[in-house]
Amino acid sequence: MLWLHCNPENKDNCFEKPISSAEKPVTPIFPFGCNLSQYKAVQNALENNVSVIEGPPGTGKTQTILNLIANIVLNGETVQIVSNNNAATDNVLEKMAQEKYGLDFIAARLGSKANKEAFIANQTGKYPSLSSWKYSGDNNLIDRVKNLSAELADLYAKQQELALNKSKLISLNTEFNHFLNYCRENEINTDEIIIDKTSSSNKIIKFLQKAEHIEKISFITKLRGLVICKVGKISIYKQGTQYLADTLRYAFYVTRKAEIEKQIEELTAFLEKADASAKEKELQNLSLAYFKDYLSKKYSGNILREIFTDEEIFKDPDGFLKEYPVILSTTFSSINSVRKTFDYVIVDESSQADISTGVLALCSAEKAVIVGDSCQLPFVLSDEKKSIARDIFNKYHLSEAYDFSTNSFLDSVKKVFTSAPVTVLREHYRCNPKIIEFCNQKFYNGQLVIMTDEQNDSPLAAVKTVSGDHAREKFNQRQIDVIVKEILPSLDYSSDEIGIIAPYNEQINRLIEAVDNEEIKISTVHKFQGREKKVIIFSTVDNQIREFVDDPKLLNVAISRAEEKFIIVIGNDNIGDGNIADLVSYIEYNNFEVSESNIYSVFDMLYSANTEARLRFLSKHRKISEYDSENLMFAEINEVIKDTPDLKVECHVPLRMLIKDKSLLNADEQKYVSNNNTHVDFLIYNRVSKKPVLIIEVDGYHFHKKGTKQAERDILKNEILNKYNLSFLRLNTTESGEEEIIKKALSINKA
Repeated sequence: MLWLHCNPENKDNCFEKPISSAEKPVTPIFPFGCNLSQYKAVQNALENNVSVIEGPPGTGKTQTILNLIANIVLNGETVQIVSNNNAATDNVLEKMAQEKYGLDFIAARLGSKANKEAFIANQTGKYPSLSSWKYSGDNNLIDRVKNLSAELADLYAKQQELALNKSKLISLNTEFNHFLNYCRENEINTDEIIIDKTSSSNKIIKFLQKAEHIEKISFITKLRGLVICKVGKISIYKQGTQYLADTLRYAFYVTRKAEIEKQIEELTAFLEKADASAKEKELQNLSLAYFKDYLSKKYSGNILREIFTDEEIFKDPDGFLKEYPVILSTTFSSINSVRKTFDYVIVDESSQADISTGVLALCSAEKAVIVGDSCQLPFVLSDEKKSIARDIFNKYHLSEAYDFSTNSFLDSVKKVFTSAPVTVLREHYRCNPKIIEFCNQKFYNGQLVIMTDEQNDSPLAAVKTVSGDHAREKFNQRQIDVIVKEILPSLDYSSDEIGIIAPYNEQINRLIEAVDNEEIKISTVHKFQGREKKVIIFSTVDNQIREFVDDPKLLNVAISRAEEKFIIVIGNDNIGDGNIADLVSYIEYNNFEVSESNIYSVFDMLYSANTEARLRFLSKHRKISEYDSENLMFAEINEVIKDTPDLKVECHVPLRMLIKDKSLLNADEQKYVSNNNTHVDFLIYNRVSKKPVLIIEVDGYHFHKKGTKQAERDILKNEILNKYNLSFLRLNTTESGEEEIIKKALSINKA
C-alpha cells in the first residue's frame, strides 16, 4: 500500500516508494477514445505509483478515467474509483453502462450502507451475453492496437497544432477588426497599402518595433521597408513616422493572417491525407474489441454468477474482486467497501475532497491516480472545522502541505508528492471558443487547446440592471425580474437546455419560485459544478461585487458550464476591478452585447444614487406621507388613473371604514380592524358609486420581511381583505414594473 509517514528530517517528503513503477514505457489501449493529453495521462498513471491528472472543464476527464480503468482491468488488476460525492462515480458507471460498451457488469457501486445494500439486492446471478464479444479476426490484434496507438501519438500533436492555429486566427481577427476601426476613425486609406505576398510577419513586426522609435524617416528606413519587408510604395514613406507605423501594423495583420490560414490549410490537408479521424476511430474500435475479447474469455467459462452477501464480501474480498474488479465509492466510505488493498485507487474530483477523507482512500491503494482541477471550486469547510484544523496544524507543527484548512486533497497531494507526474488535459471539447477562451487566458494561462468551432455570433452577454441598491441580504429581486421578464423570453432554446446559477441559496430559492419551470435547472454555482447546459444565466446578486462572488474559481466554474451562450446579470454600478470586471471588458472587447435592462420601478428613486432625481420628482408632486416610498407610489397611481375619470385614490384609509360589518371576523381580527392605527396605504375607488376597486399596500423590505411582527400583521390583514373579497396588491420596494401590475389589476377588477 501507499505508506505515508513523516520523516522528521524532511516532512515534505513522506512517500516511501519511488514514484516511477515502470521498467519500460507502457502502450495503453483506448476503448473510450483518446487525444494527446489523455494518452500521456493514462501512460503516466500506468507507469507511476502516484500520478496527478488536472482536468479543466470539458477536457474529457471521465473519458480518461474510463480508459485507465480498461487498462487496469486488462492487466488483471483491481481499481477503486472514489469521489467526495456519488455524482462523479455515478457518471463513470453510467458511461460504462452505455449500450455501445455494456461494461457496467464488472463494476460494483458500494461505499455507503445504502449503496451496498442496493448492490446486493440487485444481483441477478447471471452474466450478460458475451458470446458476441469473442474476437474472431487475426491473432495480432494487440499489435495492431499498439501500432495504431503509437502512430496516433504523432497525429494527436498535429491535431493540437491545428486547434491552436484556429484559436490564434480567431484572436487575430478580433484584434484586426479593432485596428480597422482605428484606421477608419483616423482616415487611413488601407486600400492604397501594397503588401507583397512574400512578406514575412516576423520581419514586419521587427521593423515596426524600430519604426515606432524613429523621429525622421531616412533613406535606410525606406529601403528596409520596401526591399526587406516589401510593404507599401514610396509615397507612404513621405507621410511621416506615425503613418508608417500604422501602415506596418496593417501589413502585419494581413500577413500574419495569411500565414496562419496557410498553416491551417496545410495541417488540415496533412490530417486528411493521414486519415487521422479514421485511425482514431479504428484505435477506439480495436481497443474495445480487444478489451471485450479479454472479458469474454475471463467470464464466459462460468454459467452462473456467484451472488455475494455482505458477509461474503467481507470474508472473501479476493473472490469478490475477481468478479467485480472495479469498485465505486465515496472517499469517506472507501475503506469499508471491500477490506482489501486495491492495485489502483483513482480519486476523482479531488479538488472537492478534504485531506482526511482523501487519505482514507489512499489507505487501500497500491498505486494512486489523483484527478481534479486546481482552478475549480474546492470543498467547503465550515468556520468551526477550519478553526479545529488550524489548532491541530499549529499544535503538531505540520508541514504546510498537510494544512487541512487551506488545502484541498489535490493541493496537498501535489505538495507532498512533488516528483509525481502532473498531466494537464489540454484539449477542450465543450464550450464555444469565445466562452472558454476567457477562462483559458484568465485562469489556465493559455494551456487549453480549444477543439470546438464558433457556431454562435454572440456567445457571451452582460445585462446590467438600472442603477440602485437592489440586493437585500443574499437575494436580488431586480436580477430575478430581469431574468424572468427579459432574458428567458428572448432565448431561442428549449427549457431543458437552460441553466440558471447564482452564488447564494436564497437567490436560488427565489429564482425557482419565480421561474416556475422544472425543466430549467436552477442551482448554486457550487452545486452546478460537473454539469453543463447550452445556455447559462449567472445572477451575481451583489450590489457591489464582493470577494466571494468575484472568486476566480467560482467564476471559472460558472462560465465553463455554458456550451453555447453565457449571460451574466450584474448591477449598473460598482462591479469593481476584479475578475467580473475583466469578464465584462472581455465581452466588450469582442463586440458582444453589454445591454442595460429596461425593467424599472417607481421605487428606484429611493436609492442614494438617485437622490437628486427623487427630490426633483417629489417637488412637482403632492406629498401625502412622511415616507418617500408612499409619496412615489401616490404619484404613480395618479399617473395610472389620470385618463380614467371614474377612479380616484385616497391614502391611509382606516380599515374600519371599509369593513363596517364585522360578523365574518374572529375576536383577534375584530380587534385589529377596530384599531385606530390600522389602515390601508392606498384605496382606489369609484367616484360615483364609492365602491372600492383596488387596495394597494407598499411594503418596505426590512420592515415587512418574513419573521417580523409587521409581516404577521400583513398576513392578518390579507386574510381579512380576502374574507370581504376586497382586491389588493402588495408592492414591495425591491420589486419592479408597478405601473403594469396596477394597470392589470384595475383591468381585471373593472371587468
